[in-house]
Amino acid sequence: MDKRATLLKRIILFSLPFMILTGVYILTDPFMVIYKYDDFNRKQYIHKNRDFVSTEMFKKNSEKYAYDSFIFGSSTSLFIPPSIWSDYIQTENKVFSFDASSERLAGLWSKVKYIDERNIRIKNALLVFDFRTFKEFDNTDPTSMKHFEVYHSSRLNFHYRYLLQFLNFEFLTAIIPYKLLNRYLPYMEGVIVVMPEYYDPITNEFHNTGVDQLLKTDSVKYYEDRTDRFPARSGEYFEEIRMSTSEHMQMLSEIKAILDKNNTNYKVLICPSYNQVAYNREDLKLTETVFGEEKVFNFTGINRFTSEKSNFYDATHFKKYVGKQLLDSAYNASGQ
Repeated sequence: MDKRATLLKRIILFSLPFMILTGVYILTDPFMVIYKYDDFNRKQYIHKNRDFVSTEMFKKNSEKYAYDSFIFGSSTSLFIPPSIWSDYIQTENKVFSFDASSERLAGLWSKVKYIDERNIRIKNALLVFDFRTFKEFDNTDPTSMKHFEVYHSSRLNFHYRYLLQFLNFEFLTAIIPYKLLNRYLPYMEGVIVVMPEYYDPITNEFHNTGVDQLLKTDSVKYYEDRTDRFPARSGEYFEEIRMSTSEHMQMLSEIKAILDKNNTNYKVLICPSYNQVAYNREDLKLTETVFGEEKVFNFTGINRFTSEKSNFYDATHFKKYVGKQLLDSAYNASGQ
């Protein structure tokens, strides 16, 4: 009996740090994925799951604001915001930006279906594609996992992976000193977010406040300090490898069917990247075949949007005035 008691005591002592950390995780909800929130702009120092945040905002607000116009896409879609796009469409309701980090077609498809299944009319839609749209979908990285109610998956697995993320040694050795000292140290890069930002709690529009302030203060220094984010370019034509599959074609077709059912006014924008790599012609052909050439606008490759470094925050994200220029091109070209 004494041996059993000793063994039990050792097990408890061994498990105690884990139990304490798990309790801290549940109580503090560092990633804001356990409890309900009115404003996800809190805890700006933490990388949040944008798919989860966007979905929770939509769930909380959809009945109150009766959204009927949606922007779908990855983080590149944040730079074609509701406040700009609303000037190009006809709606009396609020526009919602339904973004997700590193969004793939599977995520975009699941969101369109999710809205349709709730009998919410999609009057206007902007489908924002980029070089990641047809890439293989991985629902294991916590920061880019899909919301389990939209892309039907395991709620338990979602929260389990976030607990593991919290228990990660690299995370703990960054977040604990940061919270205790209220100070950012260089080794915390990639774990702690230092640039302030803001998301509108109604439209989910993104405001890149910290970076915009840096550019306003000294734009030359901003680019000098970030040369590693702008890889060298050959100036010659080059395109992505083909990534679309028959599964992607099925998803595109289902999205198209929902948009047609809703008589949606929609456009597909394929966004530019600083690397000037063109969209794969087969992926482009598939997109145009499903949605119609008149609905698809490809801004990748070597063009006036990708020529200037000053048009971009980094190799992927262009500035909002570029987003407006993309809309100008798309809506003026179609006459609506």
